[in-house]
Amino acid sequence: MKKCRNCQTDNDDSAILCKNCGAILYNPDETFTRINHLCVLFGDVVGFTSLSESLDPEFITNILDVFFSRVREIVSERGGFINRIIGDEFMAVFGFPLYNKDSVVNAFDSGIEILKFLNEYNFNPVSNNTVKKIHIRMGLECGSVTIGMDRENPYSLIIYGDTVFFASKLEKLSDVDGITVGRNAFNALKNNYRFKPLEKEDISGYTYIENG
Repeated sequence: MKKCRNCQTDNDDSAILCKNCGAILYNPDETFTRINHLCVLFGDVVGFTSLSESLDPEFITNILDVFFSRVREIVSERGGFINRIIGDEFMAVFGFPLYNKDSVVNAFDSGIEILKFLNEYNFNPVSNNTVKKIHIRMGLECGSVTIGMDRENPYSLIIYGDTVFFASKLEKLSDVDGITVGRNAFNALKNNYRFKPLEKEDISGYTYIENG
């Protein structure tokens, strides 16, 4: 049996996530493992520094709470999970512990749904009734990574490798309110979505073009 270090629940030896609290089960004897398929979606709020300078800190906290709460729901509904949130940036993972052909579609559809949410939702501070729109850039890539358990955070994985690097870089090169995908993600999505080649720097990327 595997005992969850977060809630102390006993789980089957084959389990990766705790059946009670959802924490990642860590085996002290396990080391970092190379896996061939994982989808990584990065998202970063655009202009957050200037936004935070012009608004009340309590309202900024409320904005991020509402935003990340909905992002978690969107990602979870499509079989992924938020692996990391740092400030105004998130990293979502799809295809762990089990990767399938739908993992990349679920990751991309999560990005589309996040854009829809931000397009429809106005963050309205009570203090001055000023409507604020939140804008975001996102980057997605799929491929091999090295993965291990984070001993300090039972809900987080330690993930690194070229796939993570490319997804992060593509996010930074993406258009505002856009999603840019890497070559592997593009090959899996190109028959069902429209893209244009990324014309920035020396990296293969494809920017999503909304249908219609």
